[in-house]
Amino acid sequence: MEDNQAYKHYEILMDKYKGYIETVDAIYRLDSDKINSTAELYKEIKDNLIDAGYFTAQKMMDTLNSIGQDRLRYHHAYVDLMNRIYQEYHCDINPDNLTLSNYDTSITNTYLDAILKDDEESLSEFLKHESLNLSDLLKTCCFHGAFNCFNLLRTEFKVEITKECLDASFRGDNQYIINECLKEQKPDSLTYNAAIASHNTENILKLIDEFNTSLYIGSNNFHNLHSFLIYLNRTNDFNTCFVFSPYYRIPSLCEYLHLNGVDINSKWSNYTALHLAVYAEETSIVKYLILNGIKIDESCPDFGTPLFIALALNLTDIVELLVSNGANIKDEINKIPSLLYGIKYNNEKVVDILISHGADPNEKIDGKILLEYIFSLNLKDMAQLFISRGAYVNKTDIYGNNLIIYTLQHGYKDLIELLISKGANVNAKNINGNTPLHIAAFLSNTEYAEILISHGAEINSLNKYGQTPLDIAVMRSNIGHWGFLKLYQKILNFLQKNKQHSLDTMTGKNKMESLLRFHGGKINFNRKLNCFFIYNDSINKYLYPKLLFIKVIQCLLEFVLSYLILSYLNIQSIHIYVLLHEILSLFSYSFIIEFIIDLF
Repeated sequence: MEDNQAYKHYEILMDKYKGYIETVDAIYRLDSDKINSTAELYKEIKDNLIDAGYFTAQKMMDTLNSIGQDRLRYHHAYVDLMNRIYQEYHCDINPDNLTLSNYDTSITNTYLDAILKDDEESLSEFLKHESLNLSDLLKTCCFHGAFNCFNLLRTEFKVEITKECLDASFRGDNQYIINECLKEQKPDSLTYNAAIASHNTENILKLIDEFNTSLYIGSNNFHNLHSFLIYLNRTNDFNTCFVFSPYYRIPSLCEYLHLNGVDINSKWSNYTALHLAVYAEETSIVKYLILNGIKIDESCPDFGTPLFIALALNLTDIVELLVSNGANIKDEINKIPSLLYGIKYNNEKVVDILISHGADPNEKIDGKILLEYIFSLNLKDMAQLFISRGAYVNKTDIYGNNLIIYTLQHGYKDLIELLISKGANVNAKNINGNTPLHIAAFLSNTEYAEILISHGAEINSLNKYGQTPLDIAVMRSNIGHWGFLKLYQKILNFLQKNKQHSLDTMTGKNKMESLLRFHGGKINFNRKLNCFFIYNDSINKYLYPKLLFIKVIQCLLEFVLSYLILSYLNIQSIHIYVLLHEILSLFSYSFIIEFIIDLF
């Protein structure tokens, strides 16, 4: 496209978006911290940006908050603008709750406060009493345009100007500091980007014309539409401008560029306009691009396809729009199940959309079924949705635990019956032969045990150690309630940090025994019971080596104590030896639980 044609488009767009450009520039170049000075600017924001449809009121508040974080010298004015928007548009977030509103408390009487006020005398006092990084201080002076403090550090402390100082000076927009920095350092694309952030067009043109800085389309996080149009005018690169145009959240800008000869599938570093439209959360632009034939499954290096950008940002409407227009729901690059994003955000609508378009609720990641992740996050309603949409209820983890055991572990009473009604096996055994009823006995949860028994749980099922559920219930009572709780709390710390867990449901030691006996439960394991081997499922990969070590110490302690006492008493009877061994066994078992477990 010829230069005069590019300039023609530049003039048309500058005129078309004059209100947008001038108002946004005024926001970024606000130079008074007086609260009463914002009335006129607020009216421009209201008329030219919010009511014109370029920004929602909440998005404008977020933008002002972000700008104010960088331009702390004027943070009172930015807070006042946010308050005006909040009061008129009734936004969700009260500015009084934002960090920006409370900066006075945190920075008063600090060296940063001295720099923001450009008070070189106060800064000099801080330098006398505090050990501060002078190079960082100079960069901070450049960033905030603190002329007096800058000169103090340069003249009295001879601090050298770094490239970071040069870039920061263009953000601070103090011409004296900029010129001093340009004497020492050469500008580059980072400097150009800093000039874009300052919204000082003269500095942008200065870098282009006087320093031959390569034109850079820049960071669109700064809403500098004027610099964008300068790039368009100087480079004639309509295709690249089209790719970046969604960042400005102006649907008509994208449409204008597209209708003036741009290839809708243009790319910049493998990004298309659709990637950036999704990232900008611009549903209307996404819709326009799809309707005009943009390729929906193009993949970019960092984020994959547009759908997976939308999933990662939890953008329900855009997810639905993309999927309904044929977007591939499989991640061909990172191999992450699309449903995992819905689980992460507990977004049932996204999950429902994906499953309705072919996502597999039984897909695994790292050997785990998705329902395991759901249970680990305590998402009961999400679990119910997955089950109702076809998730297999008899899937097991690598330890053979089925989903009923997960519901026991997490305390989801209503889900147990749902699982059973969908065909979950109440008598399924894990790799150690434990059924859900064994686990309920281990947890001493009579309520869950009753549910299992009422649905056909085998009352006398044996695990691989020959233990019935009643054996386990008796063992749990015999080892001492508090010792057991101490051990079990250690286990839970591995399973569910900071979550509500099944320890809260434990009842007294006799109720479970009584329940099991009432339903015909029998004792099968006559030797000393060993609690460490009845629950070897998902905790094994964390605790098994430690518990095995405890078992070895226990056995050694029993043997040594038995030998010493028998030798001292000179007892030869094997019957007395066995009796003593059992007594010492109980003692050492309690001793191990109460004291050695604390080591772990």
